[in-house]
Amino acid sequence: MTEDSVWTLKKGFTVEDERQWEEVQTKTFQGWVNMHLEKIQERVTNLEVDLCDGVKLIKLLEVLHGSPVEGRYYKNPKSRPYKIDNVNFALSFIRDAFKVKLIGCSAEDIVDGNLKIILGMLWRLIQKFHFSTDSVSRQSLLAWCRKITEKFQDKIPIDNFHKSFQNGLAFCAIAHAISPGSIDVAALDPKDAVKNLSLAFSLGQDEYNIAKLLDPADVSSGRADERSIITYISLWHKAFDDKTQKKTAPKVVVSSGVASAAGAAGAASSSSSSSSSLPVVSSVSPRVQTELTALKAQLEERNAKITSITINLEAATRRATDAEAKVELLEKTVNVLRASAEAAAAAAAASGNAEPRSAPVETAPAVSSVELEALKSDLEAKTAKLHAVDEEITAKDEEIASLNGKVDTLTKSLESVQKELEETQEALASQQSQRRHKRSQEKSSSKKKGDKILKKKERELEKLQTSTASELRSKNEEIKLLKSQLLKAQQTIRETAPSGSSDESEAAIKSFEFIKAEYEDLLHIVQVLEEDEKIMNKKNLRKGDSEKD
Repeated sequence: MTEDSVWTLKKGFTVEDERQWEEVQTKTFQGWVNMHLEKIQERVTNLEVDLCDGVKLIKLLEVLHGSPVEGRYYKNPKSRPYKIDNVNFALSFIRDAFKVKLIGCSAEDIVDGNLKIILGMLWRLIQKFHFSTDSVSRQSLLAWCRKITEKFQDKIPIDNFHKSFQNGLAFCAIAHAISPGSIDVAALDPKDAVKNLSLAFSLGQDEYNIAKLLDPADVSSGRADERSIITYISLWHKAFDDKTQKKTAPKVVVSSGVASAAGAAGAASSSSSSSSSLPVVSSVSPRVQTELTALKAQLEERNAKITSITINLEAATRRATDAEAKVELLEKTVNVLRASAEAAAAAAAASGNAEPRSAPVETAPAVSSVELEALKSDLEAKTAKLHAVDEEITAKDEEIASLNGKVDTLTKSLESVQKELEETQEALASQQSQRRHKRSQEKSSSKKKGDKILKKKERELEKLQTSTASELRSKNEEIKLLKSQLLKAQQTIRETAPSGSSDESEAAIKSFEFIKAEYEDLLHIVQVLEEDEKIMNKKNLRKGDSEKD
């Protein structure tokens, strides 16, 4: 069987081909999974969803393994990390216990519902349990199909696992080979492929409990890929092997004297199977686990003893049967001898003193009374021994029933512990969720308060800016007025410049000096106002920055 990856697009496939291939393979592999899960009353309806939390995947592995998977996993995972833990646990079991290599398959892919990765993982499991364990490869399976249908090889050549099976005749020929006379292959019409396929699939399900993994329409149209057909044919191969083994199995006849022993052996096997199907508990104390392991070991030891006692009982029964046959033969011989003696005595009495003649007697081996008594004693001893063995088996049955009761009690206790653990985990998860919600509410409340304060400060800043702008406009008006007065003063100074008599000149000089002094005062006032304006602008900027911070 080649190791090429199942989850890569095949060479020459279009996107539509890949979609159809994926759809058909999903049907087949989902049917294969359900074929096993139905043994424990479980099913999957969507591989992408039902396997993503790891729970049903672990249950599938338990069915394939034939015993519970030892270890802790979450029975009802809610969050993604718990699901990833479960799937990692399952993948580790596949690698370690089944020795199956999973290339490019991660727990995250399965949790995310990556269908190609899931199909690839299931194909590796199918290879493991339908090819590796039965020493069957692709070529040997094809050779097996040719061998059991060689009667029809001229009409139904089988060269591959695709086109050779499309018209359904190859499936019908295989069914006929396993169950001769079930299908009249010669009367089938190669053109009526769907009818042929439906006939073979129904026979497989009804007669040999072979699940209908394939859809006749998919096979007849060529949509069913090679891996899907190989998976289905491997089930027919197993049915053929099972039937062959039943035919060649030796028959064992058990006398009625050991019926109770057979019943005890059946009870032992049922108790053994019940002990091997104990539920897995994800987390138990080492003491309880040790005690449970010890109980299992005791059950296995007692089952072995019961098997040994049963074998000895069968041998003793055979010896007792032989002894009974010998005693019966001896009793017949004694009766014949007694009849002969009585006949001889009667003949002697009838003839008086005549010489008695011996009557013809049935020949029988001579057996002494001592030997007869010894055989009777041996028979009684064997019978007593059989009664003792029956009593011992009864006592063992009672002991096994007591052990089963203890196992049931421990199982219930473990289930209770598991339930408490799950409830505790759910309570912790609920508390964490409440805490996160509370922190989120507190953050939201703090943000609302901060936004409210910020809006208040912004309104205050707008008011301050409005009042400051009003003051600045007032100052600017004052500055403009003063500048206008300065201009007028300068004009007056020019107009009153000294140009006449000394008296007039002196008066003009005084007026000039007065106006000059007034001009300097006005200039000083303007400078002071400008400095005030700069200081006020700086204060406003600083206050705005502090409000923003």
